Amino acid sequence: SLVVLAVCAAQGSRPTGRPFGTHRPHGGKHVSHSPPTEKEKKKFEEAFDEKVAKLSPEAQEVAKKIKAVLKEKKGERKEVEKAIEEITAPLSESVKKEM
Repeated sequence: SLVVLAVCAAQGSRPTGRPFGTHRPHGGKHVSHSPPTEKEKKKFEEAFDEKVAKLSPEAQEVAKKIKAVLKEKKGERKEVEKAIEEITAPLSESVKKEM
C-alpha cells in the first residue's frame, strides 16, 4: 500500500511484501541493511508517483501530504508515523482502503 511505502521510505528500509509483524526466521542473526542508494531512491519515487497517479483526487491530495511529511521529517520514524496517522485518521474508509 502507499502508506507502507511511505513509512519504509521514512525508515530508510525496503518493503518486503510481507505483512507487518511477520518475518522469516533468521537464526538469531540480525541483518542490517545499508541505506538506499540514489538509484533506489529514484526508483522508489517513481513507484510512489506511479501509484499516486492511479488514485482518486482525494487520495492524491492525501498522498501529497504524506510525501511532504516524509521530506520534512526525514529519518524521524516516530514523528513520521504520528504525522501519517494524523493525516489518515479522519479519512473515509474508501480512501483509507485506496491508500
